[in-house]
Amino acid sequence: MTATTETTDDIPQPAEKKKIYNLHNNIFEEKGHFKVQNPPKRRTTATSNIALRGNFYPVFEETEGDHGMMCEVEGTIPECLADSQYVRTGEGMLHGVYFSSVQGPDGRKVIQPRYMNRWVRSQALELANKHGHIVPSVSVLLSPEYGVWAALKNYLFYGIKGFWRGLKDMGNGSTSLTFFQSRVLALQEAGLPYEIEVPTLDTIGQYYFEKTDAENFSQKGRALLKQVVTAHPKYDPKTGEIIFFRYGTPTDFSYSVVAADGTKTVWEEHIPGQKPQMVLMHDFAVTDTYSIFIDAGPRVDMPNNLYKGLPVMGMDPSQPSRYAIIPRYFKKGRDEVRWFEAAACSILHTANAWDIKDAEGKVVAIHMLACRAERFPNDLNATQKMSDGVESQKYTEPGSDEYSKRQPEAMYLSLYKFDLIEGTVEHTTICPIITEFPTMNYDWFLRPESRYVYMASIQEATPGHMSKLHGIVKADVHAALELQRELREAGKLQGTELGIENLARLQREHGQYYRFPGQFKGGEATFVSRGVDGQSQEDLAEDDGFLLVYVYDESQLDPETQLTIKEETEQVTELWIFDAQNIEQGPVAKIKIPRRVPYGFHGFHVRKSHIQENRELQHKMGRLSE
Repeated sequence: MTATTETTDDIPQPAEKKKIYNLHNNIFEEKGHFKVQNPPKRRTTATSNIALRGNFYPVFEETEGDHGMMCEVEGTIPECLADSQYVRTGEGMLHGVYFSSVQGPDGRKVIQPRYMNRWVRSQALELANKHGHIVPSVSVLLSPEYGVWAALKNYLFYGIKGFWRGLKDMGNGSTSLTFFQSRVLALQEAGLPYEIEVPTLDTIGQYYFEKTDAENFSQKGRALLKQVVTAHPKYDPKTGEIIFFRYGTPTDFSYSVVAADGTKTVWEEHIPGQKPQMVLMHDFAVTDTYSIFIDAGPRVDMPNNLYKGLPVMGMDPSQPSRYAIIPRYFKKGRDEVRWFEAAACSILHTANAWDIKDAEGKVVAIHMLACRAERFPNDLNATQKMSDGVESQKYTEPGSDEYSKRQPEAMYLSLYKFDLIEGTVEHTTICPIITEFPTMNYDWFLRPESRYVYMASIQEATPGHMSKLHGIVKADVHAALELQRELREAGKLQGTELGIENLARLQREHGQYYRFPGQFKGGEATFVSRGVDGQSQEDLAEDDGFLLVYVYDESQLDPETQLTIKEETEQVTELWIFDAQNIEQGPVAKIKIPRRVPYGFHGFHVRKSHIQENRELQHKMGRLSE
């Protein structure tokens, strides 16, 4: 199957839409083209807000219609992408490329990619569109320019405004996506998930893992609107379960497991043992039998920071990191919460975890992969001052016990081992390259034999500038474990770390690294298996597939002001497709999108079968009619 840029009339037409019920006062009585009220004109002066500079600045116009925009193609689009969709979250807007399989002029099937974007129709968006900014900014919690009093005033102002305008949920689905019970869900931990129709990317409404649809939920579940759900629920490909947590305060932290059929196997079980200061618990990990919660890194400490004149959220490097491990089907009062402590660190994202069993099949330890920083990570708080040479001496170089070159605010892929027998925890640096946004082949999720992790490399941080992603890194975890075993048996291992020279050799011989050329910057890479959707993947190698990532050429920006040189309609973003087994050869295909796609967060591959299931659900719910 080949790519084409020709237009065609054979693209399947969507079924006629009925009225779409939305949780918030029927804001979509009729399907229509959403318009931002009084959108800002093209910027002509630089902004002091670092989160709005360059390609971090949002776009305000949605693509017209359900089919999106035709895209040019360079190279050949893999057949496994036919009739599927790649979607990435961002600034409250979803950006998708649908790989439409159509009839070509010669009668053969061809793949025609089409770009479309849609705002997630959240209540926060609806109210902000009518009344101006209504949600307090997270930046006031992080920036040293804001002390506790300034942050309190900011949150008090927007809290009163939100209450006055009836704001019940601050979430906007801007962080990540998942698929469960025939639904695509857009998530952000400030609120509840939003159900999204594919491939149109239209918003259906909020959904909180109910057996009933969003319409019924809206009638009976308004009390739940005060709750928030993690942006990183875990889907078990073997059981079909979805596992997640929510937290609002340290005393309001709960855990849930929902079965494939919607049964609430575990529902909002309270997890005790949290510290009084609320921690930034963005992600967690699961195995076949356990769930691991990460109490580490930045936390809200108002009394101490008020006294010290510091931001509301900060990190105390003298406090150890803590990890709570519970059985998957945890029940308070029956099951124990086991807490492990290790050196202070920050963890934003995990990649995978799995059980380690003894000869009798008993789980004796747990491995967890995560990107880890010794301090407050600079890619989360770009305004902080970086550690000077003296401060950096306190931290080890990646994979070394020598106190020299490590940037403590940088993230490195690390492997944790929690010994359930001895009650100990150790961690080992796996990759010497500064990386974040770890992903994998999620068909191999939770499997001990899984070995590959794909990450985005991060350019060296400069205070006052947002971190940017400039490449793709592939790491081999099994090779690292084997090297660690060999060094330990030879008596050459210092502690648990491999040493910087061994790490460099490990990455050179078993890993891969592709640095984007020129001024291209990108984002998270999403893995797609080479296999045809619906067929067994067992005969395929773990890395037999492709990586998809949006990239943007910053030569389209003025280097001084970071303003766009051309109009938005003349900007170009590209979706690059890499062979996951050979990323260093460069992309095998480039899809040229005739619009600017701002930098964002996490991507998701919506399979052809997902789209079919979702359309069947929409028909069943009466949202579509033939």
